[in-house]
Amino acid sequence: MRLLINIPSSHCNRTFSSPTQYSTSPSLTKTVGWIIFGITFGSILGLLSASILIKRLGAKNAIVISVLIVCNELVIAGLSTLLRQMSRHHGGWPFESWGINQRPDAEFVLHFGRFVEIDKIVLYLRADFPHDNYWKQVTLSFSGGSSKTASLEKSGKSQEIPLEPRKVEWVKLNELIQSEDPALFPALTQFEAYGREV
Repeated sequence: MRLLINIPSSHCNRTFSSPTQYSTSPSLTKTVGWIIFGITFGSILGLLSASILIKRLGAKNAIVISVLIVCNELVIAGLSTLLRQMSRHHGGWPFESWGINQRPDAEFVLHFGRFVEIDKIVLYLRADFPHDNYWKQVTLSFSGGSSKTASLEKSGKSQEIPLEPRKVEWVKLNELIQSEDPALFPALTQFEAYGREV
């Protein structure tokens, strides 16, 4: 089971003096371009995989598998390029993020609404450097009373925090220790929890 939580914006078009100061049109155009590139690249990989299958299995058996492979490659390539671009920007949709507004006591709580068993958390930090800072260390606190401290890197790529499987009703991201970089604004663009229903 994958529980994917997209972070709603905490400040888009409200904190800035002008609503056009951080216009998303150029970024969105660039993102669409990257998505098209990713889909094209995925199509090429899918077609190469399909041609190998046709050679090995014969055309009749491989045609359905080939279509599935091409579709899968398209989806994966498109989504991965979108995620890669999302962490490099901030502002209106789809570049929303959760920031702490320079509060040292800020925390992010995710309520599942039921007990689930989780074994991994993946974080994507906003990486609009040099505007952004990042958290070099975070703590994950769980409804059962346990916690785990993890170190993070200055990156917009996925940062995986493996966990011992545990049943929880909520998870809290807190004790956010900012790096020594001069930028003032660390932020989170995506929070993923992996596990299973119980």
